[in-house]
Amino acid sequence: MKRAFTFALSGHLVILLAIWLSGQTFYKPTRIQGYPTKINARVVDKTQIQQLRQRPPQKQQKSTVKPEIKKQTKKPAPVAKKPAAKPAPKKQEKTSPPTPAQTSAPAANTLSVDAQDFPFPEYLLLMQYRVERQWNPPRVNLAGKSALIFFRLSRSGKVAEAKIERSSGNFSFDQAALRAVYSADPLPPLPDQASMETLGVHFEFVGN
Repeated sequence: MKRAFTFALSGHLVILLAIWLSGQTFYKPTRIQGYPTKINARVVDKTQIQQLRQRPPQKQQKSTVKPEIKKQTKKPAPVAKKPAAKPAPKKQEKTSPPTPAQTSAPAANTLSVDAQDFPFPEYLLLMQYRVERQWNPPRVNLAGKSALIFFRLSRSGKVAEAKIERSSGNFSFDQAALRAVYSADPLPPLPDQASMETLGVHFEFVGN
């Protein structure tokens, strides 16, 4: 009985020894990469930590280097120019007052129409220009003389019923005025916007 017990006990011990040896050969602890195997630590007293916290923050020291200041060159003050001397005013020569004959401008020919509302001034200027081109007064002293000629103008510009409405007192002058009207016939036709069929015209010829 004792032999069987010792034999079983020794068998168990052998099995346990074999298991322990196999674990030592096959299991090797792996080292974690990235971490040091040794950590050096320095023990600091708590009082030193408190003293460091209680220190006031250090102010930044201002740089003692002064920036370069550009020297501004003063511009010379502008020299005031002396005002140029004004020329002495010329003495006005005394002249005699003009006579009425010198001041009056030469009279010009004029015309008027019977229509109260005739809003075509360009047409009247053209008609006056065409008649004055044919005006050839006699070569005599006609200063202050004038003749008023009346004529009726059709819508197509045809001259009719031309007559002396007011004589100048000079036969040659009156005939020259009538001849100017007939020589300008036909005149430009009336504007399309004009409502009348005929237009009465009073043309005054003035002798210069």
